[in-house]
Amino acid sequence: MSSRGSLTLAGSYGLLRFVEPGNIDSNDSIFSVGYDYALSKKNTIGTLYRFSNYRYLGDPQAIQDHVAQAAYGRKVTGRLALQLFVGPEITRFRLQGAGFSDRTSVSGGANLTYAFSRSHLSVSYNHGVSGGSGVFTGSNSDSTQGYLDRQLSRLWRGNISFGYSRNASLASGSVSTVSPVFNSWFAGGGLDRPLGRTANVSVAYSAYLQKTSQSGCVGSACSTDLQHQISVSFQWHTRPLVLR
Repeated sequence: MSSRGSLTLAGSYGLLRFVEPGNIDSNDSIFSVGYDYALSKKNTIGTLYRFSNYRYLGDPQAIQDHVAQAAYGRKVTGRLALQLFVGPEITRFRLQGAGFSDRTSVSGGANLTYAFSRSHLSVSYNHGVSGGSGVFTGSNSDSTQGYLDRQLSRLWRGNISFGYSRNASLASGSVSTVSPVFNSWFAGGGLDRPLGRTANVSVAYSAYLQKTSQSGCVGSACSTDLQHQISVSFQWHTRPLVLR
């Protein structure tokens, strides 16, 4: 938008399906808009609005989630940078009752990055509402993630990642049964390379370990679960567009 300010628009649509019964299939649509402004060479401020819509197959319940956040970024040194973001989150349910009622909460997080000569290290934390990952009709999520990538050759770049997340149901304590809390750990790695100036391809492997913290939980979704995921992705983008 100017030499100091930029506008970002983003959107996604996702499908989550399970082969085995006992999990919750869902669709999600997420749209966001953000603006950031450079106060100086080291300090940046910004604002963000995000709308998320979660729908669950075979369940009339649906969730509409609104997030507004203020953000601050600072280059601590030439290689170290910090980002902080926080703001209100309004969650609305299509069906009220059975422990579900409209709520207002706080969402936020932080990113810390460090740049080496050929590598990049980042650690992040996020708190907010998510779709439920197949075990809940919406969840209150806390997640921490670490990521390290390195330039292996002129074209190939490798990465490793690890993290932990905690997910609890959005249903309030008015329901008779106490919902379990799911703890998940993951680790993985991958390779990617560019295909020309506007596309790249990547391959990755991840292992996920999920365990519930409630001993009384029963069903396939409540057992300790180890999953392996192999993915191949193709990504395409336009050249930067300048608005005048």
